Amino acid sequence: MIEKNKKFLPVAIICILGICLSGCNNKKEAVIVSEELTTQSVLAADLVDKSNNEKFDIKDLTMDNLKLFMTEEEVIKLLGEPVTKLDSSEVVDKKKDAALEDDKDEYFERVYSYNELSLIFIKLDNENHMVDSVNEEGTYKLTAVASLSEKNVFSRGLKVGNSIDDILDKYYRDQDYKSKYYKEDDGTIIGNYLYGDATIDSVGDDKIVKSSQYAVIDFTGYSSLKTADEYIITFTSFDDNEASDKVEIDDAFAQLTFDMNNDGNITAIRWYYYPED
Repeated sequence: MIEKNKKFLPVAIICILGICLSGCNNKKEAVIVSEELTTQSVLAADLVDKSNNEKFDIKDLTMDNLKLFMTEEEVIKLLGEPVTKLDSSEVVDKKKDAALEDDKDEYFERVYSYNELSLIFIKLDNENHMVDSVNEEGTYKLTAVASLSEKNVFSRGLKVGNSIDDILDKYYRDQDYKSKYYKEDDGTIIGNYLYGDATIDSVGDDKIVKSSQYAVIDFTGYSSLKTADEYIITFTSFDDNEASDKVEIDDAFAQLTFDMNNDGNITAIRWYYYPED
């Protein structure tokens, strides 16, 4: 998926719940380090115990009895009618400088709000690909969930109020993740890789990410996890049917994100699935 697509779905949820992604806070303490300093910090970093847990994948897109691709009728049967319902569509560029109409995607979505819980349904065809027009035959299916409530239980038993240790006890992470830095192109450290070595930001016209699964701790502009007033932990996995060493621009993928406070506790959880074009 392209860079513009990867940030589309969360925006609708965030606007409703007031959740912030990386870059929302105005405090910036990111630092640039030389390769020499980076090497020294790697050598000094402590290793953690080996993890035998599974990496995040599409089957983790659950919450209570809700599952990916449920229809509106199935969800209403479980939760009742939403407090509010919103129909919308947005056009997003497939390229940063898209000049052609073919380089754009249009999402047709329906947002349900249950106070501290928000859901997004996207109109998909029978193969769970995005439809090309609102008049095309398809079904609105659940593709995103966001919650601020401690009552909602997500995959592997995690919920708001749990700690970073709870997350790392449930999901796989490399033993040396504390010294695996997630950086900007200019060398600015912006987080740590829990596993993997490239993100979806690497996908472009002639670029691919190196792995179909990765997870990062994003310092959200702060210089380290210790100094961060807030941070996010995001797990990403490309669809099992698409997973390979080389990820294509239009492949479907899933993400699970935990918003964390400076005490290391979860303040919000959201997951979303980006369907194949």
